[in-house]
Amino acid sequence: MKFLNKIFFVCMLIIFTNVFAQIDSVLVCKAEFKNSKFDNAHAGSGFLLRYKSKIYAITAKHVLFFARTDRMKAISFGNELKAWTFYSKENESKVTVGKLINENTNEAITMPPKRDWLIFEVNSIIPKNIAVYTLRDSPLKKGEHLYFLGCPYKKEKPISVEGTFVNYPKEGSLSLNVPKGNYGGCSGGPVLDTHGKLVGIVSMGYFNQKEQKYVFEPASLSYFKNVIKNYSNRYNKTEFYTKLAGIISPNMKYKGRGRISKEESVTLKHYRFTYNNKGDLLNIKYFNKNKPSDDSYYGTHMVKYVHFKDRLIRTYLDAKGKKAIAYRHYYLGNKIHKEVFQLDKNKNKTSLILKDSLDNQVESGMGSYMFKFQRVDKKSFIQKQFKKDGTPNILTTYFPFFNAKISINKDGFLQSIVNMDDDGNPVLNFNAGYSTVIFNFNKYGNELGWSFHDVSNNFVNRKNYLNMDYGFAKVVYNFDWKNNKLGLHNGFKESYYDLNNKPTENNKGIHTISYRYNKDGNFSKMIKYNLQGKEIE
Repeated sequence: MKFLNKIFFVCMLIIFTNVFAQIDSVLVCKAEFKNSKFDNAHAGSGFLLRYKSKIYAITAKHVLFFARTDRMKAISFGNELKAWTFYSKENESKVTVGKLINENTNEAITMPPKRDWLIFEVNSIIPKNIAVYTLRDSPLKKGEHLYFLGCPYKKEKPISVEGTFVNYPKEGSLSLNVPKGNYGGCSGGPVLDTHGKLVGIVSMGYFNQKEQKYVFEPASLSYFKNVIKNYSNRYNKTEFYTKLAGIISPNMKYKGRGRISKEESVTLKHYRFTYNNKGDLLNIKYFNKNKPSDDSYYGTHMVKYVHFKDRLIRTYLDAKGKKAIAYRHYYLGNKIHKEVFQLDKNKNKTSLILKDSLDNQVESGMGSYMFKFQRVDKKSFIQKQFKKDGTPNILTTYFPFFNAKISINKDGFLQSIVNMDDDGNPVLNFNAGYSTVIFNFNKYGNELGWSFHDVSNNFVNRKNYLNMDYGFAKVVYNFDWKNNKLGLHNGFKESYYDLNNKPTENNKGIHTISYRYNKDGNFSKMIKYNLQGKEIE
């Protein structure tokens, strides 16, 4: 029976690839880049695979050694690729693929290859004369006949090579006995059983001089299954919010407020939070109704999260999908594209470095090169910042603390910042005139103001320091609400009060600033008033 199956399979291959030339059982990968000098018309072999009702285009990951630009260092095309096409050497059949599913900007292109699958989405119509394979479900048996298909560089037609299964030499690979040969260009081709079921893909092959035998180790199916499982589950939950809550530290999470439905989101500016099935946040995207926008709290369209056991990486992309620069007031700019957090065993952030779009570590606009965090309890942590030379740096010019205890309230919004000494005790910052800042957020996450206090929690006026406004102990916001719950308003007034909680003017003679917004929710103008209600310049 095995013999008959073998004869049947070989005959079918001959029919597919030689006689009628109707079915293309293996294809060639063509890579086209925006810089055409890196184009490769035969980057390797490939095939189509149907798995759980979806079709994927497959080749070997290590073909990126032969199809990449000088700037491609990882399993990612970045913004370099123009098109990746799977085409037939014998017919005019071709498939232009979509997204690279197993893209990983943190995985270097290495040899020997690891988990040697490159997996693309297929969004186009599949020509009828291209074979689409399915996976074999049962384990392989020693000595079982298998075949691999590929398109060698210097041959006009695909080849079919017979071998026998030896064992699983290591996780993620198979071992086959095959004839010695030059199979360059076949990488990424399918490895099939006698029923035409896929058992692996062509990956590594070389002649072992010491043992005088040909070593052929295709990649097994395990990595592909894991990638698709994770990819299928990654967009398990989506939430929509009109606003993000105000924060003062990168150690604080971007927290949505003003929860709305998917149907409501198309009529409002909003943030879209996407989680995987484990509850890990994958990205936050900002939209003006249904149009991607860069006018967000963090200054770009998207924040992308990549989770590792001991790291969390956040990167920023614009509305066109290109690398972008984030802006937060506690950074004050300086080309920050990526935040790399180190995590402890409980997933608490312990440190942070900042990187630009070329992956170089950079300082923030405040001059901070390294951030250190120490978790105190579930609602508070200690933050320190250091300059490039290792000396301490302040949190911000408005909150000039070197060693700050930052706390959130029961609703998850910012509650206080406390200046701490080396022993962990609150201490007065003599230059600024206070030790503690207490914030007032309502239950919907709308910031209603803040106040300055000494170590005994008494109101104190902020002093003249670091060119910041001073001469007041409390700031109060009063909103002209459209919808308090969603944080939507027509404008608001910012007013100043002294240490006796009485109305006062700041050092510029201003008691109140009126911020006006237009009907679309965009800031339109600002008017300043003194204590007598007179408009001032």
